Amino acid sequence: MHPMKHKGLLLTMVVASIPLFQLWAQSSQEPESSCWLERVPVAVKSNLLLDGATLANLSAEVGLGDCWSLSFDAVTPWWDSNDNGKVRTTRMMLFGGEGRWYMHRWKSASTAFAGPYLGVYGYGGRYDVCRWSDAREKSRGYRSENLFSAGIDAGYSFRISQWWRLDLTVGVGYIQSDYKHYDVIHRKYRMKHYNGSFSNVLPTRAGISVSWLIGQCRQHKISRQKGDAR
Repeated sequence: MHPMKHKGLLLTMVVASIPLFQLWAQSSQEPESSCWLERVPVAVKSNLLLDGATLANLSAEVGLGDCWSLSFDAVTPWWDSNDNGKVRTTRMMLFGGEGRWYMHRWKSASTAFAGPYLGVYGYGGRYDVCRWSDAREKSRGYRSENLFSAGIDAGYSFRISQWWRLDLTVGVGYIQSDYKHYDVIHRKYRMKHYNGSFSNVLPTRAGISVSWLIGQCRQHKISRQKGDAR
């Protein structure tokens, strides 16, 4: 399968799973329940730091109880450029998840995902990153089919409004990657490979994310319809 089609299929599966989870949660509620989202808040978010580095990313956070959540993350930039034989490439497919404990319990769905929190996370995937060097007139890159990282993080999620959050987070963990280093020589496209590996404990997670509680719009509509009926 072509890499672009493969990436599109994975992103479609991630996004499509959100409404399916919502339908399951809605069906599990009693018919007379005023709003199923009071039990299952769901948010979609993106890390602006990664977006600024052209690393396209998307996350879905699902509430579990009144102070726990589980996130599913995808980072999938896939682009290339060529300028007179000089190459730039950022190809990456990273997938993972995070479990969070919010120190302030949520009184309702509108107060979910807010306040200080602690979490554990893990992710894995592959990458191919190449940048040219004008001084040496060649491109240098690193390619890996095996990247793994896991660790702990902490942060604070600001409640901007009923439907929006601003999430700040930092994390430290273990990272391990086997890779191939290569050079693309200007105008010759000659590639030289050597294998290497990297493993260490260091900061592996940082984020300034904007979250949208997608279910809050649904909750608002339900409440308004009931008010109109009265």
